[in-house]
Amino acid sequence: MLLEYAGFHGTILYPDLQDLQLALELQNKLKEIGHMNGASDLIIAATCTNYGETLLTLDHDFEEISKVSRLKVLYG
Repeated sequence: MLLEYAGFHGTILYPDLQDLQLALELQNKLKEIGHMNGASDLIIAATCTNYGETLLTLDHDFEEISKVSRLKVLYG
């Protein structure tokens, strides 16, 4: 568990209804340009966007999401 990891010093963000609504909007925008992403990626992107956080990831699936949203992504 992440919370049990002694080196973890962050905050866990849990998605709420607004995050789920934004995830649906993002999916619709992606569908318009011929792309589909998994629900988990969309919820992660929506939660980061709504909290104003930058997503640090190795997963380049978020590139397309960032093209249709305000998602800020760092690949590392």
